[in-house]
Amino acid sequence: MDGIARPAKVYQLGLITLWPEGAGTLSFDDVEVSGLSGPSLSDQLYYVRAVDTSGARDKAWSVEGAAQPDGTYRRAVVRTPVFTLKAPHVRVIETGDAVKIQVLARVCEGSCASQ
Repeated sequence: MDGIARPAKVYQLGLITLWPEGAGTLSFDDVEVSGLSGPSLSDQLYYVRAVDTSGARDKAWSVEGAAQPDGTYRRAVVRTPVFTLKAPHVRVIETGDAVKIQVLARVCEGSCASQ
């Protein structure tokens, strides 16, 4: 990752990085994850997991961007209580008590130009 905040508490375990008090802002290519103030980790370089320690909420996320027929979003901004993600192309999958956000494109190129 190109831009990684350097919080006081960070633990490196091989390719896994743990931030028990949050990572702040992570960025790579045209993707930015900001506001990571709770426990979070990155694994295998581009996999980020954040934990909402305040418990279950009703529909705690929203997505803005150009909605696609396949259920994905281009030029997306995904907002959650734990972080905000900006990316050229994403898919959001909600299952049970977890929300999985897949970044389908890391750079704008064609992703930002097409609807």
